[in-house]
Amino acid sequence: MRKILWGSIIIITVLTMGINSGFGAEITVGGILNKMQENLAKMNDMKAEIVTTAYMGAQLNTMTQKMKYTFKKPDKYKIETSTPVPQTILIIGETMTMKTADGKISTMNLKQLPGMSSNQQYFGVDITKMFNNYNVTLNETLSDRVNNIYVLELIPKDISQSTSQMGAFMPSRIEMFVDYNKGVIIKQQIYSKGNTLMAITEVKDTRQIEGTWIPISTESTAFLPTGQQVKSEMRFENVQVNMGIMDGEFEIK
Repeated sequence: MRKILWGSIIIITVLTMGINSGFGAEITVGGILNKMQENLAKMNDMKAEIVTTAYMGAQLNTMTQKMKYTFKKPDKYKIETSTPVPQTILIIGETMTMKTADGKISTMNLKQLPGMSSNQQYFGVDITKMFNNYNVTLNETLSDRVNNIYVLELIPKDISQSTSQMGAFMPSRIEMFVDYNKGVIIKQQIYSKGNTLMAITEVKDTRQIEGTWIPISTESTAFLPTGQQVKSEMRFENVQVNMGIMDGEFEIK
């Protein structure tokens, strides 16, 4: 169960892992999303190597994942994990295909996974699609007016009433901290039912590549119902943008 949960957090972070002064009436939810959209509009495709290190407690039970990440607009993603367990995840639109180390291939609709619908991904081709699934407001209290960091609060329109173990990990509220100058999310806090903090992700470094600001390194903490914390560090290496990636790369063989 823990592996499934952690795998889901990693996928969401990777997919969802990626502007003017003043705080006044002209700063709106739509304006902030437009700034994010403008930043992403410059990126047609991307390749990178990702190294993720996760650990519990005082860096015990450390696990390191190495992946190759490929993205192409509007909705093609490929994540090839080489260590510790080889597997490939391919996402095209609403369909996710996974090939595990034993060679088995399975396919499912993203709507079957909490928070994984392509319309819910913040870094998709059209950020405004989040309005389809969330009520989005601007939290002026948490926003940093001096440094142009604005906080968007997202409340799912359809909150699962599930009482299962997985139901406890269904987000009931998300706080997105957006760097308005760059049009990029620099922090995200996810809350489960009962306003319980479920996960925090902070961007520690961003880099502008081919005109697009991209989060290069992040630190995350997932809070488990057992009271344990799973911490992770994610780093993008050898990032290449707008290479002209062909559709044929998004296949599982």
